[in-house]
Amino acid sequence: MRVNRLFAILVVLFLWMGLWGWWTQREEREVPEPPLEEAPAPVLRWEGGARYEVAVQSDMFSGEAPDPAAPSALRLAGVLHLRVASADAESVTATLRFGPLTCEVFGQPAPEMAERLSVPFAVRFARDGRIDAVHLPEAIPEGERIVAEEALRAAEIVLSGDAAAWTALESHRTGEYEARYERGEGGTIRKRKIRYLDAASPVRVEVLSSDMTARLSSTVWLASAEGLEFLAASSGGAPLFRTRLAFSLREISGEPDLSAPPARAKPVSGTATPSPAPGAATSSPGGAASPSPVSGSGATSPSEAGRFTLLLDAFDRRDQERFEELLALLQADPELGAEVVARILDPRTEDALQAALVDLLGTSGTPEAQRFLLGLAENPVASSMNALRAVIALGGVASPTEEAQSGLWRLARAKGDERVEDLANTSLLALGVIAATLGTTGDPAAAEASRSIVDGLSEVLDGASGPELRVTLKAIGNTGNPAAAERVGAFLRAENPATRAAAATALRRMPGEAVETLLLATLAAENVPQVRGALVRSLGTREPDERIVSTLAASAQAEESPLVRGEMIRTLAKGSDRFPAVRETFQRMLDTETDPQNLELLRRFLSRTPSGP
Repeated sequence: MRVNRLFAILVVLFLWMGLWGWWTQREEREVPEPPLEEAPAPVLRWEGGARYEVAVQSDMFSGEAPDPAAPSALRLAGVLHLRVASADAESVTATLRFGPLTCEVFGQPAPEMAERLSVPFAVRFARDGRIDAVHLPEAIPEGERIVAEEALRAAEIVLSGDAAAWTALESHRTGEYEARYERGEGGTIRKRKIRYLDAASPVRVEVLSSDMTARLSSTVWLASAEGLEFLAASSGGAPLFRTRLAFSLREISGEPDLSAPPARAKPVSGTATPSPAPGAATSSPGGAASPSPVSGSGATSPSEAGRFTLLLDAFDRRDQERFEELLALLQADPELGAEVVARILDPRTEDALQAALVDLLGTSGTPEAQRFLLGLAENPVASSMNALRAVIALGGVASPTEEAQSGLWRLARAKGDERVEDLANTSLLALGVIAATLGTTGDPAAAEASRSIVDGLSEVLDGASGPELRVTLKAIGNTGNPAAAERVGAFLRAENPATRAAAATALRRMPGEAVETLLLATLAAENVPQVRGALVRSLGTREPDERIVSTLAASAQAEESPLVRGEMIRTLAKGSDRFPAVRETFQRMLDTETDPQNLELLRRFLSRTPSGP
């Protein structure tokens, strides 16, 4: 019991620094646009598997240094097993497991925590080494999920081809920060956190010191990594606490062991209910029992329903032909969607397959499929990830029903814990996409429904603040409704930089010369790099014209932020074939640019930009 109380204290402290910044910034994060040409291939090969000895020690304190007599807030030590499961041109999925693992919380052993974190899980890496996603079992409590993810991300290395030095923008639970990389002797790579971007919350994180040294593995990920960092958290100028994180990771010999640990004798509460056997009653999204599709109910014959079940049993998400066959059967008898939902809810179904099955329902897009997706989003048994997937799928259907729209509004207005808030924000964004879909059909009734959604989002905007305000701005931006541009544009004058950045992002889908004029005028007066970058990215989604090119060409060299200069270079490059000023600007920047990544962009674009009329 004492360990649980101590761990609760740790989670509360961690949430102050982690979840506030993560929650308030995750909607603002933009997915960087891919370069127009591929950068040199990174040296990570991602073959086979590896085992590591890993140790992580985390301390939180209020003074200048940790009290030597005080135990660590958290200590993890053990072996990390990693094996590559699949790889394509853009990403790599690896299966990992900690084991054996020991955990201590404030000096007290935490064996149940160690047991929970010893379950196999999956991680998706980008080809450059960036950790894109960590998929831990849903049964692991949120606080322990944070611990496990941060322990893994502590050793994150983001490569940039064969560059000698480079800068990367990275995200942890502690927020979004800039990291500086340098290649050293003996194949080492040194990483230092430079600064955290201003969090859109009362908490501000400052890098007191940060130093990490890593060596790449010849076959998989890293051969070794060790680091030490000190961070300080404050609110409104008042210090909150400081953290010290030390970690080490060293590759060891032996085959990785990805087998699950022995199951506990007692049942674990809170797990999802297995799907019923074929022929048993299944629960409809509304909660009423209905016959399983396998029993022959619905429009399809028993043989067709049986074939649907067989196809689901052998379904591989990469098999497009089988996907199309399942889709045809599902559209012929939409009630077969009940069996799809049952497979999604079955804890034995792999996460990647669950995602493919949600996509199957979304691609079908029938009224019944939308009903099943809405039921999945509202089903407390469904994982948080699948509920979000269902909402996103509803936002992408070709003919959204009134029932789906009403359900999304119900989710959007709900208040509650993190899962509920996450669904609410995602539902607002999905409603914006639906408004855009309805507004382009040419049907008067659909156009009226689109305007109704825009009006509803505007009403939410009136009473919103903080993260909800920024999400709602982007939801209105998703509608692409030019009539709402002026309302969104007013937030470009907001006091909070994160709100201004959200408004700039929202305007990227708003058409019209007036919006372009507003973006350019705001860029000239804006001083915060985070907001300037959002403005430039929104300008980059428009067709380059004389005004955009001349404004960015005039300000690119004087831009202090290398990240914003990179955005300007990418935006200008889109007009390189029609505007000679682009090449002239790139030539001048080549003589003054100091950032290695931007230099690489400039050289690449100059090598293909026409030198004459």
